[in-house]
Amino acid sequence: MSAIGDALRRVGRKLAGAFSTRAESGLLERDPASLRRPEVESDRMLMPATLVWLELLPEYARPTVFCERFPRIVNQFATVWADRKLCKLYFETLMGDDRGGRAGFGPEVRKEIVRLRVFYETTMSDASAEHDFKQRLAATPIGRATVDHHTTTRT
Repeated sequence: MSAIGDALRRVGRKLAGAFSTRAESGLLERDPASLRRPEVESDRMLMPATLVWLELLPEYARPTVFCERFPRIVNQFATVWADRKLCKLYFETLMGDDRGGRAGFGPEVRKEIVRLRVFYETTMSDASAEHDFKQRLAATPIGRATVDHHTTTRT
């Protein structure tokens, strides 16, 4: 019994040391924004493909305040929307705090994200819905250019 107690104490000391080292190094106190990649101009505006994606959404599901305040994130949604696994993961990552210290979204944006997520889960729930969305996207000029680009880069 004593050997187990000693082992637990050693593990406890190692864990305490690891956490105090992180705190001393400043990792726990770092501003989450400092962990992001450097901002580029396209992070501050909605990309043409994102505008097409927004047009494909029903009006009630379009995240207007979210688009105004966080175009970089909305651009990413437009990119992953047709991939059910990636989009679900992006929703989870966005609504969780895996880096610590995030301020989170205000109530207006949060409401739009929840509405968008509900719409996504009810309309993109299977492979046929995903396929239908990809076909509708491909029917647009930007969607055709995207499909053509992917086709030419893969051959």
